[in-house]
Amino acid sequence: RWSPPPSTPPPPRTSSALTTSKLPAAVAAQLEELDLYDPTTLARDDRQEVLGTAAVGALGLFLLPLFEVGLLGDVALSVLLGGGAASYVALRKDEVGDGARRLVGKTAVTAADKAREYEREQQLTAKSAAKAKEVASQAWAELKKSLE
Repeated sequence: RWSPPPSTPPPPRTSSALTTSKLPAAVAAQLEELDLYDPTTLARDDRQEVLGTAAVGALGLFLLPLFEVGLLGDVALSVLLGGGAASYVALRKDEVGDGARRLVGKTAVTAADKAREYEREQQLTAKSAAKAKEVASQAWAELKKSLE
């Protein structure tokens, strides 16, 4: 009987400019021992996908009402736990890691690119700043008028 060969994900692209780790030797050795990719040797697109996966993990955990430690504590714990767990998954050298990078990471990077493109087209930041300045000027004028 014929059976398909086991599927192994293609390794992420490595940067042609950087083939040695920029991490301390102890950290690089630990990543190797855990069978994880070294993010400093990955190509830019793959690093962006790992970061996108980490961001989704952090945001996902932040949106769940798990921590009762205030906003800053919630953000810190979400980044450490959610982002850390998602980063671990994205750096794995197996189908799970490949799927996380390609599905979650690539989607997050695409969404961020689309948001930047929309911002450039609509100038939302500039419009918001102008409106805030207008409202502040009106409030200041009203305050001065009421003090006279």
